[in-house]
Amino acid sequence: MKSMFKSKFFRFFIIILALIFVLVFIKRDVIFQEGNPIPLAIAITKLTFQDVEMVRVWQNPDQYIVKQGNYEPFIKYMEDEGENYIGEFEDGFLFENEKGNVTSHIGIKSFTKYYDLIDTPY
Repeated sequence: MKSMFKSKFFRFFIIILALIFVLVFIKRDVIFQEGNPIPLAIAITKLTFQDVEMVRVWQNPDQYIVKQGNYEPFIKYMEDEGENYIGEFEDGFLFENEKGNVTSHIGIKSFTKYYDLIDTPY
């Protein structure tokens, strides 16, 4: 009878697991640059596999993920919340929304090659 530790599958599994841990440790600055990457990964997964155009990031209700350059769903959402869309700044990375006498600037930054991260100031 073979021991569990002597099976080829178990050895292969341990080697793969060790490689994953080493890669995560080496690339930890990139992986954790936005904090915990799991909520952002879940949002990107929902955006990729579900029929949605914008996803609110889990555990951070002030962040949204959209496909790169597709800001229309966010603009519509802000208008539905009662804010008036004024336009983009010259650099194209901020939106200005006016609600009453208060003007708020909403930052947009490229998160990956395919997705943008929108940070609301609320």
